[in-house]
Amino acid sequence: MIEKLSTLPKKTMVCVTVQKTCERLIREGASIAGDAGLNVVHVARSGAALLGAGNDGEALEYLYRIARQYGAEMDMLRADDVVETIVRFARKHGVECVVLGAPGVGSRDFAEVLRLRLPGVSVVVVP
Repeated sequence: MIEKLSTLPKKTMVCVTVQKTCERLIREGASIAGDAGLNVVHVARSGAALLGAGNDGEALEYLYRIARQYGAEMDMLRADDVVETIVRFARKHGVECVVLGAPGVGSRDFAEVLRLRLPGVSVVVVP
């Protein structure tokens, strides 16, 4: 569900996974951010393949290309605690809005966890 946000630009962070469908998330994040700043973030668990795919190089190149196309900074992070890493990144960078994709069936509600951990930050879920 995409919640209605004010029309003022907001420092925005888009959380992406390994799916090539992440361009729609980055596009939505760019429309929210305006000129306030956009970060695209992917967090890989320590020891796991960077993008969870067989061809990390191709997926990484794709993500960087799409991020540049929308004027975003791209950050690839490694951590065992993905939620805590995203929360720390958001706080450090003054993020006002987080954009996520809809969770898969049976997945925990990542958006709700972030809303609880980042009060005052808008969390937008793009279906």
